[in-house]
Amino acid sequence: MNQKTTRADMNLMNKLFIQDANAGVMYDRVPLKFKVNGKEMQGIPAQFKRSYTRERVDANIIRYTYSGTCETCGLTVTATHLEYRDFPVSEWIAEFRNDGDADSPVISDIVLGGDIAGGFRSFVHGNGDTCRDDGYEWFTDTLGDGGMTIHPQDATSCNGAFPYMKLVFTDFVVRAAVGWPHMWKADVARTADGVSYFCGQLRCHMKLHPGEAIITPRLTLMITEGDEARSRNLWRRWYLAHILPREGDGQPIPPALCLHHWGCEGKPEHTAATEENQLLGIEEYVRRGYTPDIWWIDAGWYKCDYNWPYIGTWKPDAERFPNGLGPIGRACDKY
Repeated sequence: MNQKTTRADMNLMNKLFIQDANAGVMYDRVPLKFKVNGKEMQGIPAQFKRSYTRERVDANIIRYTYSGTCETCGLTVTATHLEYRDFPVSEWIAEFRNDGDADSPVISDIVLGGDIAGGFRSFVHGNGDTCRDDGYEWFTDTLGDGGMTIHPQDATSCNGAFPYMKLVFTDFVVRAAVGWPHMWKADVARTADGVSYFCGQLRCHMKLHPGEAIITPRLTLMITEGDEARSRNLWRRWYLAHILPREGDGQPIPPALCLHHWGCEGKPEHTAATEENQLLGIEEYVRRGYTPDIWWIDAGWYKCDYNWPYIGTWKPDAERFPNGLGPIGRACDKY
């Protein structure tokens, strides 16, 4: 089967909540749902002062921005859609910002997604990195009992649920990837015509102070005709073309020597890392003739009492890093 994007693939894009360019701007059909003080809203609400822009990012990407501001409370909602012209890929992300002078109303239940029509067959999803032997298993559910919700078990990206998944239909496949600025979730359920798919933040019930803003997890979708093997190969092609980091001249990033000093004092990961032992580690590698291109500090540099899955907040442990991470960065620059 053809491993390149076809016109048939691009014609399927309208199934992915895409606006019909010939029908004008349809704020109400933006694939965003949320509640304000318990009242459910779809897209950019009509009672908001609404605006729309379309701009070309590069030869293959167009950015559509749908925005609206509540003139009563100052809440601004912006949904951004990236449309790829060389692959059947669509991306959505939304921002909520308080442009008013007082706290916003209660915002809750924010999700991106919608209904996908077709002969739905199965939902393929994984359990991600459980830090056990059963990690990275894949499961296929037909959703015969109605639907299901998947989400990680903690604030990591994939402990118990993998943020990459597939919706398999009779003659096409939808691949979905959910971003990780929050503890994400994905809801999927059968409908009379196919399946509904929504993603968002697992716990979402808050007010925004003046000037505060939040973003949703990003939702990336690819739709391709044919089977899962073809879908997988096209996803790889898209990822290599648009996501894989490259040098300034467009070439792939060359291999790099990545070194670290971890498991200090017999503790897991970097939970016992300190400014002192990290600087000594860099100096010892260099003394022995190994100059790292990358100095790696992984989980545990924040305050966590040797339990790295307890994320807390993204601030260096002041007891172990009294000067922050700056001294380690400057040591890296020295070599």
